[in-house]
Amino acid sequence: MKQHLMTTTLSTPFIFYTDIPNLNDAAQKELKQAFFAFDHGKSVEAETAFRAACAADPTSAHLASNLGSWCLAQGNISEGVKVLHEAIALQPTCAGAHYNLGTFLLNNRLFEQALPHFEAALNLDPEGVAILNNYGITLFHLNRLDDAHKAFEAAYSLRPTFDIAAHNAGMIAFSRDDMETAITYFQNALTINARNFSTWNALGCAYALQGNLGEALKAFRQALALNEAFQMPYYNVGFIALHKDLLTNYAEA
Repeated sequence: MKQHLMTTTLSTPFIFYTDIPNLNDAAQKELKQAFFAFDHGKSVEAETAFRAACAADPTSAHLASNLGSWCLAQGNISEGVKVLHEAIALQPTCAGAHYNLGTFLLNNRLFEQALPHFEAALNLDPEGVAILNNYGITLFHLNRLDDAHKAFEAAYSLRPTFDIAAHNAGMIAFSRDDMETAITYFQNALTINARNFSTWNALGCAYALQGNLGEALKAFRQALALNEAFQMPYYNVGFIALHKDLLTNYAEA
């Protein structure tokens, strides 16, 4: 049944540099304006300022990384990828540019292409928990489960409040059919962040596979209470309900 239940790993988003040393005054002013506009939901003004910052200091890989990631987030894929490659060419030691490009590739399921960028980012910033997390997800999808688990554990150890790493470590156990360990990780993640509806859904799947349908239903309901538009719990409850041999009475679900 496990292969029919819907769960997900959780990736971390792009890194944006808000404080970049050694920028000239004009670039620094535009950078501050970009984030002010971003914080106030003014995407057009934010993009204009990100571009102006890069124009004011075209040698800054960190500014280029910001612009490239912004372009990707806005759906401007070709320019975003181009600018991130330019950032890496400007400064191969810019960990954020490697991470952001790797994250884009990961989110588009280009795992083999993402891997060297995360490896490069980790060589530059071995304690970057976001880097470790997305590196672990990449390894997970490449079926390198032991290495993926080490990456998630490293991120979790470095930042014990990082619920996403605990969730993803639980997904390793889930994929190995170790539901007891998976449940422990998911519960730990929810202790940190009880509003993570994806973790509630994963916990429900783990309980269902243990045969604990009452706790599974509670977890799915909690996921939907937090986000009623989240489709996975609806699917999972429906799929389980079709397996009459696993349920005695699910009519009230």
